[in-house]
Amino acid sequence: MENVVGQPTQARPIEDTVTDWYLPENNPKEGWVYPGMVMVQGNEKLVAVAREMAALCQQKPGEDFVIKHGQRLYRGHRIGSVEGDLLALRRVPSMVPPLDKLGLAAPVVALLLHEKLSKGGLVIIAGETGQGKSTTAAATIRARVERFGSFCLTVEDPPELPLHGRIGKGGMVVQTDVRVGSFGDALRGAMRSYPTQGNSILFVGETRDPETAGEVLRIATNGHLVITTIHGDDLIGSAQRFMALARAHKGMNEQEAKGVFSSAFRLMLHQELSHDAGRRTLKANILFSGDRSSPVANRIRQGSLEGLSTDVQQQGLLLREGNVDRLVAMFDNRSGSSSR
Repeated sequence: MENVVGQPTQARPIEDTVTDWYLPENNPKEGWVYPGMVMVQGNEKLVAVAREMAALCQQKPGEDFVIKHGQRLYRGHRIGSVEGDLLALRRVPSMVPPLDKLGLAAPVVALLLHEKLSKGGLVIIAGETGQGKSTTAAATIRARVERFGSFCLTVEDPPELPLHGRIGKGGMVVQTDVRVGSFGDALRGAMRSYPTQGNSILFVGETRDPETAGEVLRIATNGHLVITTIHGDDLIGSAQRFMALARAHKGMNEQEAKGVFSSAFRLMLHQELSHDAGRRTLKANILFSGDRSSPVANRIRQGSLEGLSTDVQQQGLLLREGNVDRLVAMFDNRSGSSSR
């Protein structure tokens, strides 16, 4: 792998061979890159690019930021190491890829684009670090805005993928860059920023604190489709983490948190990214709830989240069979309970 990074071709600049940079901010040549791991020092081209990228980062205050080097975008994070600040930079797409080109199974794509979600509620894209959560969320937003002519407002810290502007014939996305510490204010202000038409979307870049979780739930129960990401090891654990954050907001007890979450929740997708023989694939587990009276919503409200494992398995089977419409019909309030 070192040879791949160390010997770029004329058609492929060295920046295109590197996915992740780790650079001491005050001495970037002492850094390393991936795939590899490959040390920067000793490779003149890597050293030159590392110095340029570190200089760009020094113009960006705070822990989290985005830089653009050439035509490439990088999501940055400052790590306070024992030897000083370390810059962790991950390359992100410079454009939002089509939803059906991410490597998701076609039935999962169909569910993310289902018209049922236009009625509002909460959609959560979950996964561990580096599994493409933000890309899936952005691709979903772009596809839905284009298909349904939606208006979407994003609340991000910072914006990662370019969505801002007109999409399709009647769709529009307004991306906002929220400074650290003002997520709550931005979310409360979001409710005053929508046109009178329905079918609106709010994208919250990441839910990582109680205030954000609480406000996301409040907005999702008011008729808006809210899409957000969250870090989690698996599907049920990610849902539990979101509920735990929501409970901590305004001191909700467990039953109150279950009630609000069950009313707002529509879809969670937990994904794992893999590259098999150069092919990008996303393995996804899903949990769908048609509305606040669905079988899944009732089980969330009345019991523990662990009890949803059977629903996850059943919905996964229906997706593998391509039965998206049957899945939606079985897990909304028309059926009263899902078939076992």
